[in-house]
Amino acid sequence: MQILRRMRPFLLAVLFLVSLVRSGRLSVVHGQDEPDYTQQAQALFDAMSPAERVGQLFLVTFQGDQVTSASAITDLVANYHVGGVVLSTTNDNFTGYGDPDNTLQQVLDLTGTLQTLALTGNVPIVPPEDLDPDATPEPFVPVTPAVPVPLLIGMRNDGDGTGSANQVGGYTQLPSNMALGATWQPDYAQEMGQIAGQELTATGVNLLLGPALDVLERPAPLSAGDLGTNSFGGDPFWVSRMGQAYIQGVHTGSNNRVAVVSNSFPGKGSSDRSVYDEVPTVRKSLEQLKQLELAPFIALTAGNPADSGITDALMVTHIRYQGFQGNIRATTAPVSLDPQALNTLMALPEFAPWRNEGGIVVSDALGVHSIEQLYDDTESEFPHRQVAKDALLAGNDLLYVAEFALGDNNTEVELANVKDTIRWFEEKYTTDPTFQLRVDDAVLRTLELKLRLYDGQFSPENVIPAGLPEDLGIQGTERIFAVAEGAITLLSPAGRNWLTVWLVLRQSMIRS
Repeated sequence: MQILRRMRPFLLAVLFLVSLVRSGRLSVVHGQDEPDYTQQAQALFDAMSPAERVGQLFLVTFQGDQVTSASAITDLVANYHVGGVVLSTTNDNFTGYGDPDNTLQQVLDLTGTLQTLALTGNVPIVPPEDLDPDATPEPFVPVTPAVPVPLLIGMRNDGDGTGSANQVGGYTQLPSNMALGATWQPDYAQEMGQIAGQELTATGVNLLLGPALDVLERPAPLSAGDLGTNSFGGDPFWVSRMGQAYIQGVHTGSNNRVAVVSNSFPGKGSSDRSVYDEVPTVRKSLEQLKQLELAPFIALTAGNPADSGITDALMVTHIRYQGFQGNIRATTAPVSLDPQALNTLMALPEFAPWRNEGGIVVSDALGVHSIEQLYDDTESEFPHRQVAKDALLAGNDLLYVAEFALGDNNTEVELANVKDTIRWFEEKYTTDPTFQLRVDDAVLRTLELKLRLYDGQFSPENVIPAGLPEDLGIQGTERIFAVAEGAITLLSPAGRNWLTVWLVLRQSMIRS
C-alpha cells in the first residue's frame, strides 16, 4: 500500500499525459512533445473571409525569376489569396540572374519576396515609366492582408532525371531514384534526402513535389509510359524502404520545414503511356493494387503526417482503373477526378488514420493535355471551372492549376482561367453548402500543415530565411560518388540485376 501511495503522483501524471495524447491536445512526435495545431488552424480559418479561404486551395505557376508590383503573381497572391506556388525551370523561375552560380541566392530572393507579399502586402514597386500598360493598368498598392498566412512554395527534385530543378547550378546534383534504388542502401537515400531538405529550406522552398513511389515492375524503355530513372525499383518492399528513408532525410535536413508530397498515387508503374499526354487505363482490381502499386503508399502513410518517415501529402495521378472494385467491365474516371474511387482509397483502413490525422491530397497538374482531351476530345475548349470543381469534390485538398489553358505557352489565358475559377469558387462557396463543407475541410488541412512547418509562428522573421549558409550547395560530393559507385557495381539481391543494367543504359541514353 505504501508503495502505491508513493507511486500515486507518478501514475496520475502518466494518466494525465495519456489523456492529453488521446484528446489530441498533445502528440508525441520525433521523440518530443509537439503541440496540436488544430485549434490554431480553426482560429485562423474563422478570421478569414470566403475569398481568403477559397484562395488557399490553389497552387499556381508563374513566369520569371523576380516579383514586383507589376508581376502577375503579385495580383494572384495579394488579391486572389492563392495558397501556394510551384517553381519550375520551364517557367524561368531558376535563372541566377543570368549566372548559374547565383541561383541559390536568386531563389532565396524570389521566395523571400513572395512570402513578404503574402505576410505583409509589401513588394518592390516598379517605377511608373517601367510599367507594362498591358499587364497592369495601375501600379500595385500594397495592402496588409487581414489574415497573414505564408505560401506553400513547391518544386520538383528528381535527381539527375531531365527537367529537375536540381539541374540548375548551385543545387547539389543528386542521384536519381533509380541510382539510389540500385545501391540497396536506405542510408544513402536518407543522406540524399537530407541534402535536398537542407538546400530547399535554405532557399525558402517548403514543399517538395516528390519523391515518386511508383513501382517499376517491368521496365519498358520504348513505352511512352516508362518511368525512366524516376523509380526506386521494381520491388514494393524496397521502394517503401528507400522512399521512407528519403523522406526522413528531407524532414531531418530541413528541420521539418519542408513538406513532402509523394507521387504518383495510387501508382503509375503499370501504365503504358504518359499520364500527361493521354489518360491511361490500368486493368487491376483494388486488391491487386494493394499488393504492388499501393504498397509503398501504405507504408509511408502508416502513422501521423507529423512523423519523420511519414509523407505529409499524396499527389493523385490521372489514371483510370478497369475492375477497380471487382467488376471487370466497370472503369473509373481518372482517380484524380473520381470522388467514388478516391474516397474508396482514402477510406481503406491502411489510409484512413493518416487522412484523419490531417494527411493532405494534392491533385496532379490539372491543365495537362490528357485532361484537356478527357473533357473535350476535339480539344476546342477547356472547361477550367469544371475541371477544378471536379478535382476538389473528388477529394483533392490542393489544386495544382498548372498549364491551365488549351495549348502550350498560353500564359495570359492560363492566368485568366485561374482568376475566373477562383472567383467562381468564391460564388459557389456562399451559395452551395456541400461545396462549402468540402472547401472548409481542405483549407483547415492546409492551414494546419503550414502551422506545423513554422511551429505556429507566421512572422516574416520566422518564415523567411535570413540568408544562405556559407557551406550551402555542391555538398556531400564524396557521398554522392559512393552512391554512384554502389549503383553501378552492386548486383544483388538475386533476380534484380535488371535494375543496375537498366540504370547504366538509361543514364547513357540521357547523357547522349
